[in-house]
Amino acid sequence: MTGGMWIVLYSVLFLLLAGLMFLQVYYLISFNDLDHDLINSIEITRKLNPLVMPEIIASFVGQAMFLFTGNWLGFLLMIPASVINSRRMQLRQTKLDSTNIFVVLPRETRVAIIKLLNFVVVWVYVIVKLVMALVKSLSKGRYGRFR
Repeated sequence: MTGGMWIVLYSVLFLLLAGLMFLQVYYLISFNDLDHDLINSIEITRKLNPLVMPEIIASFVGQAMFLFTGNWLGFLLMIPASVINSRRMQLRQTKLDSTNIFVVLPRETRVAIIKLLNFVVVWVYVIVKLVMALVKSLSKGRYGRFR
């Protein structure tokens, strides 16, 4: 791949991971609101259930982008989130149920924290790789007069 393609790839991954981190923070805020009785269980399931599958798909797309470009470290860094997502899909726990959400609330909070930390680590990795690709591209003289 050329330098410009790496920049595009890492820019897309940067935005994708920023969106995934936003979703995890949104989950955590919603779970905290439910824990403090600021929202009821029916509202939280109505708000969060439509976001579960897009989050899982985006996570797998990000990992596939790392895999198909041969970026093995990025692929390996995404494994914890993929294991969590595939396990949840295997156990059919992708949707929240308003009747037992208080039972699974501590587990869902822990899962959201783990995934958020995982996405932050991968996001920092992508930022470093994006900066490296930009510096390499600029040093070759393609986007500027640095030689």
